[in-house]
Amino acid sequence: MVLRRHSRRCGKGYGPRSRGNHCRWWAHIISLDASGKATKLTLAGSSDDIDAKRADIDLTMAAAIPKKDMPKEDTDFQFEGTPVSYTAKPFVMTMNDGALLVQKRAPKPGAGHKKAQ
Repeated sequence: MVLRRHSRRCGKGYGPRSRGNHCRWWAHIISLDASGKATKLTLAGSSDDIDAKRADIDLTMAAAIPKKDMPKEDTDFQFEGTPVSYTAKPFVMTMNDGALLVQKRAPKPGAGHKKAQ
């Protein structure tokens, strides 16, 4: 199993060493629930689970995701979260304090510049 972790701040490996460390991750969205105060997502972080469309990460965001930034199901996205627990078989990691890592768009050429008169 290969999880697509992005940050080295989490320590090596997954499980007890990762617990409590705020980490950056890439994952594939299986489903999301935006009905409560905080958005909850079920994600596939390993290539095997992405192919099988099987969740191996349960993520609760720190707050609701704004509609303009809401990711779509069946897409990849980058987020931060804190691993709080996991089960070994089947492997499922529970994370909280999630935050989207929204990439800022580059400004359009000439944006912010007025033509000389």
